[in-house]
Amino acid sequence: MQMLKNKTLAQVVITLILLLVYGALVTQKTNLHTADLGRHIKNGEIAITQRMIPQTNYYSHTYPDFPFLNHHWGTGVVFFLIWKVAGFAGLSVFFSLISIATLFIFFYLAKKYANFELAVLATVVMLPVITSRVEIRPEAISYLFVALFFWILWEHAASHRALIFLPILELIWVNMHVYFFLGIGLIGVFLFSAVCNKNLKLAKTLAIILVATSAVTLLNPAGLKGALYPLNIFTNYGYRVLENQSVVFLSKLILHVPSLYFIFAFEFLCLSWLVVFALDRRNFFKNYLELFILSVLFSVIAWQAVRNFALFGYFALFVSAINFKNIKGKVFYPYIFTLCAFILFVLTLFSASYWTEKFSAVGVGLGQNVSQAADFYIANNLKGPIFNNYDNGGYLIFYLFPKEKVFVDNRPEAYPTDFFNSTYIPMQENEQKWAEVSAQNNLNVIFFYRKDYTPWAQAFLIKRISDPAWAPVYVDEYSIIFVMRTEQNADVIKKFELPKSVFVTASQ
Repeated sequence: MQMLKNKTLAQVVITLILLLVYGALVTQKTNLHTADLGRHIKNGEIAITQRMIPQTNYYSHTYPDFPFLNHHWGTGVVFFLIWKVAGFAGLSVFFSLISIATLFIFFYLAKKYANFELAVLATVVMLPVITSRVEIRPEAISYLFVALFFWILWEHAASHRALIFLPILELIWVNMHVYFFLGIGLIGVFLFSAVCNKNLKLAKTLAIILVATSAVTLLNPAGLKGALYPLNIFTNYGYRVLENQSVVFLSKLILHVPSLYFIFAFEFLCLSWLVVFALDRRNFFKNYLELFILSVLFSVIAWQAVRNFALFGYFALFVSAINFKNIKGKVFYPYIFTLCAFILFVLTLFSASYWTEKFSAVGVGLGQNVSQAADFYIANNLKGPIFNNYDNGGYLIFYLFPKEKVFVDNRPEAYPTDFFNSTYIPMQENEQKWAEVSAQNNLNVIFFYRKDYTPWAQAFLIKRISDPAWAPVYVDEYSIIFVMRTEQNADVIKKFELPKSVFVTASQ
């Protein structure tokens, strides 16, 4: 009895350590200059105070009438309410809690249907993958809903009664994030498995739930258009975003550390399926069909877009633990664990700077001095129109809207497809184009995120520093602000103009 108590206590302690380590890795100080969070909070503020959900590019002075479907307005409301009560620190805690809840659901299922040792092993292997994307975003809520859907379908589908919660959850989900379609997909996979295994009673129930769950997706502000939006979101996407790129594409351009961990995790999952096909293939359709289909689906979307690594990691955690259970006897587990730990250790050494940066950012709330550039703009009563870069649009929306609107922000779908290739990028590469667009928009301020390392951004900043028409009046580790040399800006320029000696380019 005492031995059993000690074992249980040890398992509780290890589980808490895993969850705390995970919680720390996903709880990082927010750099609002590049985050979407500021815009989400503003969305929620507008929804509550003005009782409206804008259907156009509300925040932009370049294309204010361009249609835009806000599929995550509900998350904006949640974020705004939390921010209003507890600030950015409260948002960090909220994000950490829902992330931990998501991991716990998959860990609990792995422990229950495989065993504790394999649940720990799979969690350790997947930890770098599920912590690769830690910005406070609406998709974290999607991860939790995916976990809840899978838990209900895997553990409670046979009781039928629990399935009634799926349409209710979907009704919330469709107004929180565009990944709501994954709920329908999960039901579809389990329905397909029930049909294949001739479980007609369960198949009939799942079919009804699938119809009901699909129907409630119409209950969003955009109706049918909103329900079908996952099929159309990339039809007007004129800017290439790193998070939407494939593993293969990124590997040709940069050393993308999360991709290394994903490839290792993917191989770990594949190895687990080799174990199944070698030791338990006779029961494949009965015991593994849903898991195999989900393994393929989540592997495919992760290979196609690195933003889906976490979704893959959560499912791979559970599936690999279940699959490796076929290795009878725990004598093999220490060897598997040791091998995986060694490979992870080598990968960690190979990417030490990645982890150093990750651990240095652990904390709640905003990063240090994040609001200073906006404070300068407001304190000195600067006035637009503003030219800003893609990265800091959400930052400016949070601090300056409605006084100022942005030139662009990090929603490619909110601007015409050719805007980026015909206007935004060319005006940073071509001085004639810059002069033309600047005059058309009567630009008065340049508010730029300095760490924009696109090929055109740094060259553009160097040109503006030497441009007699523009005066740099503010710079910090994040931002640089220029104002047009006009009578309107004369006092600010006289007081704050920065000498050229302050700026050093790579060629100097």
